[in-house]
Amino acid sequence: MRFIHTSDWHLGRTFHGADMRRFQRDFLEFLVREAASHQVDAVLVAGDVYDRALPGPEVIAMFDDAVDALLETGAQVVISSGNHDSGPRLGYGRRRFARAGLHLRTVPADIADPVRLEDAHGPVEVYGIPYLEPGLVWRDLGAAHRTHQAVLTAAVERILAGRDTLPHRSVVLAHAFITGATPSDSERDVSVGGLGNAGASVFTPFDYTALGHVHRPQAITSAVRYSGSPLPYSFSEAGVPKTVSLVELGEAGELELEQIPVPAGRPLAVLEGSFEQLRTDPAFAFAEGAFVSARLDDTARVPHAMARLRERFAHLVHLEWTSRLPAAPATRLGAGSGPSDEEIFSAYLRHVTGNPAGTAQRRAFAEAMLEARA
Repeated sequence: MRFIHTSDWHLGRTFHGADMRRFQRDFLEFLVREAASHQVDAVLVAGDVYDRALPGPEVIAMFDDAVDALLETGAQVVISSGNHDSGPRLGYGRRRFARAGLHLRTVPADIADPVRLEDAHGPVEVYGIPYLEPGLVWRDLGAAHRTHQAVLTAAVERILAGRDTLPHRSVVLAHAFITGATPSDSERDVSVGGLGNAGASVFTPFDYTALGHVHRPQAITSAVRYSGSPLPYSFSEAGVPKTVSLVELGEAGELELEQIPVPAGRPLAVLEGSFEQLRTDPAFAFAEGAFVSARLDDTARVPHAMARLRERFAHLVHLEWTSRLPAAPATRLGAGSGPSDEEIFSAYLRHVTGNPAGTAQRRAFAEAMLEARA
């Protein structure tokens, strides 16, 4: 049995305000080509298809086109919902779509309902566990506690209770933070005081666990893996290869895995130095076509730095100053006395820019104060 494991598409998401739909569409076209060329039996999507519970019409159309194209390759498509998705909305029409090969697992009621696939060695059961918010589902699942560990354990117990006695091979999709995973800055935190963590041992009964939620591809165990997001959604993912997982499940559940690099997307670059260095140094030429985060170490603020750097880096989307400016001198207040408005203004300006107020700035401030008082 051969399948592709992917997750965290986040269709409709922007990157620091930049539209990512073009790159998301490129990824989906790549995924269809890979499904066809490897003749996979199924494509497994472990949550966060969309970036928000109410995606826009164009984003829904993008997803619809992708599913149609994947089904045309002959693959079954199994999707579980993530914490960014609205499970009931994503799962609309799921019983009818299943007859066409699209299997949506988006509500707790369907956790124990497997997608049954067949290969030359017999059946493979694929289960989908949607993102489970403990506070909403723990009682209905009969979980022992109001934690992610407890609700995932209860979900797996429900699956095992519903299985027949035949030794079928089995795969599960889940969207959760598993202890030991390395996160990035672009996942939405689902934990409070560690209650969002769950141990990988909960998935021991399955031959392969296709995880979603963490955006860096990684293995928790040899059979419990995150595919990662196909596109980077934070600068903490700069230099992190984006992949989908090609998984082959043997006759006895043995695994062969291959990470297929995803070519879609604009590269990320985090640049550090002075404003003039970034603006002129040939060493930064590699980043001229990338999404850029600039970290400037100038001790004085450069006017219009973002706009001026965009003359070289058209896709500069983030800028920060890393140097600490000189502190404003402390003012001792005596009884019945204090700094004047102009002194407060001048001290603030020195704190923000590193320079005292000039004649023109003091004049403008005085005029503004006169108008305010009038």
